[in-house]
Amino acid sequence: MRRVDAACMAKGFVSPSFVDIKTGRRIPFKTRHNLLSYMSAEAMAAAFGGDPSYIPAKMGFIFGTGGNFSDITRHQTWDDLLLELGQAGESVDVQVVGFSYPPSLGGEAASESSSSSSSSGSDSGGDYNNILPNGSNAITFHAVSNSQDAGRRKSESFGKGKEIYQAVLLGSCDDELYILSRVSLEDGGTYRTKPEGFEVALDWTVVFH
Repeated sequence: MRRVDAACMAKGFVSPSFVDIKTGRRIPFKTRHNLLSYMSAEAMAAAFGGDPSYIPAKMGFIFGTGGNFSDITRHQTWDDLLLELGQAGESVDVQVVGFSYPPSLGGEAASESSSSSSSSGSDSGGDYNNILPNGSNAITFHAVSNSQDAGRRKSESFGKGKEIYQAVLLGSCDDELYILSRVSLEDGGTYRTKPEGFEVALDWTVVFH
């Protein structure tokens, strides 16, 4: 018998990589934690109440050259993001894409430093094995950038040589975008540059406890 009940909490982490679309070759870089927005709690409450309109539906890749960003906070709105990007640099923009394929349901991986794809095959089920034998308390969303589309601020397309700064996990309802989570892709005080022939792939995992 459990004597203490704990609130259901969520956390998330992102596994980024460069991927060659033609060959499938991946160059992973450091997994990092995201920051869930206040909107994510509203989306979860709506979903539990039977309205799935605000669940994750898209991702945004924040890119450009010479960008300068302040710390990420839980106060996130789409309009504020566009304003912030304008202040971060003239060429800073966000490319919004749909998911590459349906989200993966699985258990939390034993090590967050491993690929998020392992989160769907972990043996860490424990209490979270009512749906899947290996656990089912984590969901991973998958998206890949492209070099053709311009950003929402109508900058140049997200092509080679552009820096990748951050990413956002988005809900979409009635043509409005809602920021559910945001992550920095900074690496040791610098940002990676998109190589020729590669795209940026993100496996974005949200874990519920």
